[in-house]
Amino acid sequence: GDARGRHRPITIPHIEENEFGEDDGMNYAGHMVAGACAGVAEHTFMYPVDLVKTRMQACPGGQWVQHYTGVRQALSTVME
Repeated sequence: GDARGRHRPITIPHIEENEFGEDDGMNYAGHMVAGACAGVAEHTFMYPVDLVKTRMQACPGGQWVQHYTGVRQALSTVME
């Protein structure tokens, strides 16, 4: 038979065991939502820190000290 005309459905198996060999009780969609929430949280908290780091690296010769008194003050300015 010609298999080109037939389509087999894509099946995603239930994730039965986590990395410790235990059943975590979540299906594939639950893992996707958990991963998305973790990604949003990481970007929310780390973006300001990365922005301050990039600004500090971009200022030649440590001139960032003229704009900010320290990392804490720079973070509070970015968060405003």
